[in-house]
Amino acid sequence: MDWQSEIFMATMVKQQVADADRTGLWRHPLPEPGATESELDGVEQALGYALEPEFRRFLGHSNGWSSFYRDIHLFAARQLLGGPGQERVRALLKTPHVDNELSGYDSADLLPIAVSENGHDVFLLASANALLPGVVFWITGQAVDSFDNFSTWFLAMVDYNRCEQARLQSLG
Repeated sequence: MDWQSEIFMATMVKQQVADADRTGLWRHPLPEPGATESELDGVEQALGYALEPEFRRFLGHSNGWSSFYRDIHLFAARQLLGGPGQERVRALLKTPHVDNELSGYDSADLLPIAVSENGHDVFLLASANALLPGVVFWITGQAVDSFDNFSTWFLAMVDYNRCEQARLQSLG
């Protein structure tokens, strides 16, 4: 995937959402600059495994994106290792429904990559050791959806932003 082009397109879509958001319902920051190879290598060393290749390439172009979709924050490389976002993920995943939805997966094989600031949305990327490597799971107390890979998830979130822009425009 041409991440430079896709991130540019996603930024344009987010600008359209910002223009339609006349009441300031959401924040609309730009994506962060890309992570360095040494940052990504350090994260992989700390995790004990290689990041999914497409996700790693994305982080090299955009090292996280706050409010990527509504109040969902896509983690930067350093945030994959811990911090408030990861603490929120752990709290949100402590429900029996989540355990049932992810049965067959070792929690060590599911990397949290994004979380909602105020809602219950968590996004987990299955590692190379997982039952279905590279799959992204959308969890809100239970599984909402799954995506074949990070690229598919990213493009779907851009489409959700397009829908949000249309919804906000219809409100006037």
